[in-house]
Amino acid sequence: MRWLGWPDAELVRSRRDGLLYLRADRAFAQVRAEPMAVPVQIVRQVAERGRSAGLQAIVFSWGGFTPKAKDFARQAEIPLFRLSPTGEAHPRSAAATALMRAAEGAALGPRTTPTPTPAPAPAPARSRSEAHAAAGPT
Repeated sequence: MRWLGWPDAELVRSRRDGLLYLRADRAFAQVRAEPMAVPVQIVRQVAERGRSAGLQAIVFSWGGFTPKAKDFARQAEIPLFRLSPTGEAHPRSAAATALMRAAEGAALGPRTTPTPTPAPAPAPARSRSEAHAAAGPT
């Protein structure tokens, strides 16, 4: 969640069955580390929990999502992410794609062309006698 724009995200609960709960100031996420596709009922529950707390709800899953879960997420604008075995998050809903694009844009910052810095002026050439005088007595 931190890479999505919630730097204060933290793990608030984990269960032995691979279910994790993450929380940030303005967002709540459930991570499901199981091979089965997440059904619509779970996405609804997470959405309701987020809505009742005034938080953006997000669902991450290793097993993906059922078609009904994706339909509900589209209507409710819930970000769904499928996690790869290496932990990469792949958007599986329009809200997830928008969230990821916004996070990528924020990470890049404003696109500006830096103003070139002029090179320092070369030191004035010294005559041999000036160089000898600057070096001091030998």
